[in-house]
Amino acid sequence: HLEIIGNKVRAEQKRSFLGSVSEFLASWDNESPNFARMIEERDNGVMLHNVCLDAAELSQPVFDSVYASITMSGTLVPTSMFGNILGINRRVEKVYPSPFPIENRRTLVVPETTTKYAMRSDFMYNLIADACAKIINSVPGNSALFFPSYDLMGVIYSRMEGKIKKTLLMERPTMKAEDKTALLNDFKLKKDHGAALFAVAAANFSEGI
Repeated sequence: HLEIIGNKVRAEQKRSFLGSVSEFLASWDNESPNFARMIEERDNGVMLHNVCLDAAELSQPVFDSVYASITMSGTLVPTSMFGNILGINRRVEKVYPSPFPIENRRTLVVPETTTKYAMRSDFMYNLIADACAKIINSVPGNSALFFPSYDLMGVIYSRMEGKIKKTLLMERPTMKAEDKTALLNDFKLKKDHGAALFAVAAANFSEGI
């Protein structure tokens, strides 16, 4: 029934969440040992999980069927391990050095601060906010700060008022593509006076940069 209704919705709206649910439930009829099917009991019902334990089961047929592919990343090292994980049997591996001069990179650690969950408190949040403000005020032009979660970013953002003179901009999880483009353009336009972009690691802005 979900599949029939999902196809009808897709014909009208091009996309159907009911169809996605139908495909998920159909995927449970899979006896492959490379998938773990779990049912998790929760207070308000149950949650179904279908977890792929071996990515090669899905990706290897794709790589085997194409003439050639270029697979790249800034973080996939060692390359041989990821080649095996993805099931790329015919491959040429190459690691390139960073094109950015190492003297342009300054890595600093603030040992008094931590984002460890057990250590989070108003005192720690204030320490982090003060450290961020000191860095922002020391850097000419724009700064981009990346946090491990939207929640932590919001807490630090709320403590920045009065600490810096630059414009504060913040990525939000509900942003649409046009909102993100507008925010990035606004950030670029403020480069002379300086702005601080608060964003989340592994989200759109950090991955884009």
